[in-house]
Amino acid sequence: MANYVQGQLAMQGRVPLQLEGGVYPAGPVKEAIGQVFGACFMMSIALAFGLGNILLPANIALLIQENRGTVIMVGFALNMIASSLLQTGAFEVYFDDELVYSKLETGQIPSSSIVVSKIRSLLAKSPR
Repeated sequence: MANYVQGQLAMQGRVPLQLEGGVYPAGPVKEAIGQVFGACFMMSIALAFGLGNILLPANIALLIQENRGTVIMVGFALNMIASSLLQTGAFEVYFDDELVYSKLETGQIPSSSIVVSKIRSLLAKSPR
């Protein structure tokens, strides 16, 4: 979509136009929970592959070794939850620090023609 938007605006003589992407933050609570779950995932993998033999009492290490598949499965489930907590699904388009389109507000990804038309209307209003 970026190339289309740049091309459409370049035809109007409105170049250079710089498009940049970024990561939209999920929020501090979700990020903290995601980091904890991510650390639990790493620990479950370490325990399943022998670290428990060194750090844990023998009976707990044996229990983990006997249920290695379950430990790994729970670890991967925690990793999937952590990943979903950190994804916002954001697709936010700004032009000169003004919001042009927000997927968080509409729930839909815009077509490139919608973005171009909104940027054109902003350009028509600006005193450039």
